[in-house]
Amino acid sequence: MRKTSQQTPTLTLTPTLTLTQVPDGHPILRNIGHKLMSVGLCEPAVAALLKAGDVKAAVDCCVLLNQWDQAVELAEQNSFQQIEGLLSKYAAYLLEKDKPVEAIELYRKAGFHQVRPHRG
Repeated sequence: MRKTSQQTPTLTLTPTLTLTQVPDGHPILRNIGHKLMSVGLCEPAVAALLKAGDVKAAVDCCVLLNQWDQAVELAEQNSFQQIEGLLSKYAAYLLEKDKPVEAIELYRKAGFHQVRPHRG
């Protein structure tokens, strides 16, 4: 730390590290993602988790932080296996928030608006 009569004190702890400097799949990325998620920073948390290769954790992060549109988008982009369950949870969330039109639109966009024949 240095101080001059005209300046405020400065303290340098570490150089800035960005996600682009960490190699894809590095174990620290998952840790960073979870820490960012724990303080409510969805976008950078998702970026770190995706760079770590953990799509499920990225989708879970979006759900936990109520970023449902992003969760559904990620799930669709990455052929997420549990997409129907995710859509169901999102629809329930929308209904709870008294948004039935948005819940219907969600299912329509997802292609679940068509009646499927019963096979018995």
